[in-house]
Amino acid sequence: MFLFLSLMGAAQDKNIRVVHVKSPVHFSKTIPLRDMEPVIAEKEIRDSGEIPEIISDPTNGWGSSDVGDIKDGVLQNFNGNKSINDLIVNTEGIGNLQNKIPPDTEGDVGPNHYLQMINMSLAVYNKEGELVFGPVANVTIWQNEPEPWSGSSNGDPIVLYDEQADRWLISELSFPGHPYGPYYEKIAISQTDDPTGGWYLYGYEYDYFCDYPKIGVWHDGYYMTTNNNWWDGTWHFHAVGVSVFERDSMLIGSSEARRIFYDFYPVSEPWSVLPADFDGNPPLENVPAYLAYYKEAFPDRIMLYSVMTDWGDPVNSSIELIETIYPESFSGNLPNGITQPEGAPYLASMSNRLLYRLQYRNFGAYQTMVTNHTVNTGNDIAGIRWYEFRNFGFGWHIYQQGTYSPDNTHRWMGSIAMDCYGNIALGYSVSSNVIYPSIRVTGRFKDDPPGIMTITEKEVIAGSGVQLSPYHRWGDYSCMSVDPVNPTTFWYTQEYYQVSGDKTWQTRIAAFNLYEDVTLEVDAQSDTLCSGDNVQLFAYPNGGDGSYSFNWTSIPPGYSSSVQNPYVLPDQTIKYICIADDGYTSDCDSIEINVVPGVVVNAGKDTVICATQSYWNEDAFALNFTCLSWFSSGDGSFNDSTQLKTIYSP
Repeated sequence: MFLFLSLMGAAQDKNIRVVHVKSPVHFSKTIPLRDMEPVIAEKEIRDSGEIPEIISDPTNGWGSSDVGDIKDGVLQNFNGNKSINDLIVNTEGIGNLQNKIPPDTEGDVGPNHYLQMINMSLAVYNKEGELVFGPVANVTIWQNEPEPWSGSSNGDPIVLYDEQADRWLISELSFPGHPYGPYYEKIAISQTDDPTGGWYLYGYEYDYFCDYPKIGVWHDGYYMTTNNNWWDGTWHFHAVGVSVFERDSMLIGSSEARRIFYDFYPVSEPWSVLPADFDGNPPLENVPAYLAYYKEAFPDRIMLYSVMTDWGDPVNSSIELIETIYPESFSGNLPNGITQPEGAPYLASMSNRLLYRLQYRNFGAYQTMVTNHTVNTGNDIAGIRWYEFRNFGFGWHIYQQGTYSPDNTHRWMGSIAMDCYGNIALGYSVSSNVIYPSIRVTGRFKDDPPGIMTITEKEVIAGSGVQLSPYHRWGDYSCMSVDPVNPTTFWYTQEYYQVSGDKTWQTRIAAFNLYEDVTLEVDAQSDTLCSGDNVQLFAYPNGGDGSYSFNWTSIPPGYSSSVQNPYVLPDQTIKYICIADDGYTSDCDSIEINVVPGVVVNAGKDTVICATQSYWNEDAFALNFTCLSWFSSGDGSFNDSTQLKTIYSP
């Protein structure tokens, strides 16, 4: 056994070299999408059908070939007890306008919009969840191009917002000669941050049918992985393919934006490889892109590759196996699939692959990635195995892992992401003999016990129908994204059923926050004081990650401080303003200090009068007083002792 594992490791360890470097076979620029004539998404529009997933999947997409009864050492069989706020957005997404199955539900969030794509439609929403464009057929963007670009729309869409470039990427397959080649990947890059604006259109040709494409944004390219197949009267799996698209050139609309292509053949073990896709701070320039897949074996393992891309000399680029990571044992075998009510056909568990995305974050002191897949938690109940990998500069390892299955309901088809603080959200489908296919989310806070989803499961929407299709397909993926402007907010899109039918699925878009924004209250020892006195100000922040910076200013201007609780010496009535910031969210509060000027008094000039005369104190003056009283050490009297100008009679 150990000899076998060692030999397999050696076989996987060789570098995967570049096969070729090519430019697109088609390029153009579009007018703004909002100015185009919408191509209405209708049933069976110019479609030759998505290739069935079972073509390149020896386990037929329903589960792994493992049949062992494996005890899950990281099983979480209880629900979390922490709550989250109500959903910020919970709106209906695109429905099945073109009679497709599965929808391949995809979406991402930008500064002002949420862009959703399915097979084969798209729509744009604002951040309140309101529809602002569409839904239209995906070919709307390509309608003014020649064939095959304007007509061949064949699914497996991907949507990504490239937050460093402030641009959008969308893609889908195109195989106009199905089942024969050539085969294409259509990629569109937005010209601005507005997805309803203009786009750069790229078409890249492939010798193989590149099934199940997944794309990740990296600092030096857009990385795409595919399961490649070939046709000789029947379909055969060839190998995993990896494409690296020249991001910098695509962003400026260069017609020569190159594509580096790698072929894993003859290495046949890699399957449904995921590329890392970063959120937040970009990876450092010397950090390679990452790829990952898992293999059920004895022991189970996750294989992690790095991709070194050299655009100066592309053939010098290479892919290398850098880590073999051994998780807690699991079984992906779900022979009966996912059950539904009403005795409806089972649904595919898709428990033979890591599920989109492999999200990457750079926290400075360490790098992290999260991903998930479906497992059998026992008694043929599907649960979600999730991972956080970390790299502190000494290689990647599993920092935490867990299998979320708090009851006997199936949970599968998950997508996971981490926010800017390290909080994690997990979205997924649920179903059972009594629960209709529905959408739920859970999560955990950064400092919670490792491997536990501590947040009480929240329902996005309860289904009320079943899928009757005999093809069993579900998913084939969903997407959890993080808002680039409010990076504590998660957006999730997934399918469900309200009405039973063969292909009557619907989609949902939800946004929620696992995190309490920074809040601030300010106070002072006293809000009224005399001129010349000092007073201490107090800032009381809450929420955030507990690490705050402070910025005090004033109106009228002139005061500034970064101390949380400073002493001040105002010489006039003044408003002090404080901003507390934890690096991601902030809050502001203020307090006005009323400065009472000091009293100034002068009784007048000394003088000499005759014993029989009275004295008029015409030279007396006083400032900043509220009341006064004259008195004398003699036995005389004042005409009015409460008036500043008064007569004294000795």
